[in-house]
Amino acid sequence: MIQEVTAIQEAAEIQEAAVAQAPAGRNRVLRNVTVLAGSQVVTWGLSLLWILVVPRHIGAGGLGILTAASAAVAIFASFMASGPRILMVKEIARDRAQAPRILGSFLIIDLAIYPATLVLMALYVRFGHFDTQHTIILWLAAVALLPSLLKGLLQGAFQAVERMEYIAASDIFSNLGYTGLGIVIVSLGFNVLQLAWLGVGLEFVGLVMNAIWIRSLIRVRWRPDLKLIRRLLANSLPYCANYVVHVTYTWIDTVILATMTTTVVVGWYGASSRLLSSLFFIPVILSTALLPRLAAAYDGNLKKLQDLTRPALELVMVASLPVAVGAALVSGHLIAVLYGPDFARAEVVLSLLLFSLPFTYFNILVWQVLVASNRQLTWTKVMVGATVVNVVANIGLVAFFQSRFGNGAEGAAVAMILTEALMTGAGLVLLPRMLNLGSVKRLLRAVAATAAMAILVWSVRGLGLAAELLVGCATFGTTGLLLRLMSREELRDLRAAVGRRLRPKLAA
Repeated sequence: MIQEVTAIQEAAEIQEAAVAQAPAGRNRVLRNVTVLAGSQVVTWGLSLLWILVVPRHIGAGGLGILTAASAAVAIFASFMASGPRILMVKEIARDRAQAPRILGSFLIIDLAIYPATLVLMALYVRFGHFDTQHTIILWLAAVALLPSLLKGLLQGAFQAVERMEYIAASDIFSNLGYTGLGIVIVSLGFNVLQLAWLGVGLEFVGLVMNAIWIRSLIRVRWRPDLKLIRRLLANSLPYCANYVVHVTYTWIDTVILATMTTTVVVGWYGASSRLLSSLFFIPVILSTALLPRLAAAYDGNLKKLQDLTRPALELVMVASLPVAVGAALVSGHLIAVLYGPDFARAEVVLSLLLFSLPFTYFNILVWQVLVASNRQLTWTKVMVGATVVNVVANIGLVAFFQSRFGNGAEGAAVAMILTEALMTGAGLVLLPRMLNLGSVKRLLRAVAATAAMAILVWSVRGLGLAAELLVGCATFGTTGLLLRLMSREELRDLRAAVGRRLRPKLAA
């Protein structure tokens, strides 16, 4: 009875604090979104530079080896990664006084579990029949995993206390180092093996940087608290289960491709997937900034949480349409400019993958709402079903497209569209109030603006990539303003957020 009263009091205090600090909280979310968006622009530019140089030197086969190694390590390590991080964000956001104990406990847990990943890697290498270079790269990826996991927990702590500037700085450093030094390495005639060594070094340096930064905010308590560790492990299981399923779902297509096709085909798929994932920054930025606020605001009222998330979801869905359609229209020129002739057959793969983008944007926001409302296990069940469908669809479609067209990557892309669409349908059933009539009208206006953009981009397709991008952005921007795709309040908040970022620079 005492515990129930205490829980009610804590919930009331959280709600009172949320109401009292609503304006400040809103400003913090806008500030964090602005910081993450700014860092994303930088990292996206660095990734673009890497794409322009590195794949041309290592070829589709070399990129296929790196992609296949990333898939294997991601699946093996999935039970250690972002699942616990999400729980940690929620725990610290609700009680920052416990941050030293919570962060320290999660770091101890990851250090204790890491050897299991090495055992799995040893078994994979033993029965995988890889050549020497591929084997070394797999082991280097396993070594880089430890600092990557620990750094991820530290960044989760930054997210929980809403200090996104440290996450932004860390991402910029990692991308700057991997892009700049990676270009130097391949320009000197080195190959994927040296790129793998570079990745290991940068992960350890990044871990040290984040460890130094966290000291000013949280003093990590390294003394093991077995009772707390047991509670965190038990509470982490739903998140870990979801993440294991999510990572398997994300990477199983690459594993199937590596088994049923060649490293060149995997390289075509890897190139397209890399471009696709670079377009996830819009929902990822919003969800990263919103999760602590949603977790703190949840009081058992799911409808209220959906209403709170709806404006962000509408903006994400509106943005997904021109991004997906525009990128599909210019995919041929985009692949040619970025990757070169060795990746020409990735054009169709990229175009197909882009059709899944609106579904993925929606699913990312649905996941955040379910996490904030402690219903993450429900989405895990959806992901399990999607993974089963994805595996079956990939095996059949990869085999068909590989035998018929010599490009199994196209089959993997079709399987991705199918499963993402099915998950969106499940999300609408689980959270039927995420979209309302106003949302539908807004999306229809976005469809009209996207259609106008597509017509004009298609009309200038012979003028090159730059002309297509310029016409597309100008057309959608103008049409979007005329159709009021953003409300006056959203435009006012956007101008205010940009103004706050520019004022210090102007003063300087």
